[in-house]
Amino acid sequence: RSVLNRDRTLVKPRAKVQFHVPPNTSVTVRKGLYRHCVMFRWKKSVRDSTIDTLHEALRDMRRRIGGVVVNFTFGDDACGGRDSYDFAVVADFASYDDFMQYARHPRNRELSMKLLAPMIRERASAQFIL
Repeated sequence: RSVLNRDRTLVKPRAKVQFHVPPNTSVTVRKGLYRHCVMFRWKKSVRDSTIDTLHEALRDMRRRIGGVVVNFTFGDDACGGRDSYDFAVVADFASYDDFMQYARHPRNRELSMKLLAPMIRERASAQFIL
């Protein structure tokens, strides 16, 4: 199975799942999911109430866009390290096309532009195949 790279060229996934399964144990692993990870550092002016609003908006978005998202998690930084980001979102999709449907979804675009954009001091993201 191939996916489109950032420059729209096809690439083969290189990730492998390697682990030992003890006898008489079954494990289900879903290989090939397209994972989207995004991390944010907030502006100093961001208030807790705004972050609470973001949490609720992301829970709502999961319900509205649920058909294309396999897994969707998010949360505030748990350790508070100097190099840590303040917040992260991780979403899994069955395919690159599903990811693009999510990325272009009006609800995602609205949340990104109206709620997130004014909060963001710094953003980092990566997409990879499980």
